[in-house]
Amino acid sequence: RPLAETQPITFAGSGGPPLLLLQGEADRVVRPANATRLAARVNAVGGKAKPILYPSLGHIEILLGLSTRLKGDSRLMADVLEFIASP
Repeated sequence: RPLAETQPITFAGSGGPPLLLLQGEADRVVRPANATRLAARVNAVGGKAKPILYPSLGHIEILLGLSTRLKGDSRLMADVLEFIASP
């Protein structure tokens, strides 16, 4: 299987729903530039994508921020709710 087939940017298009890309700048699993490049590609082909980068968060902290039980960084849930409410 070619590497390109494993990358979301390969499938960027305009036909899907708006994307909210939450990314920790301290992430060592997925490079933060991946989120910004994906958003740029989606927007360039007529889709809608919004990347938000969090300077002090890593890969796991992004997941924790979306958990109601584990009480992670509350900025993430606030950003998600704002994105959902926006036109």
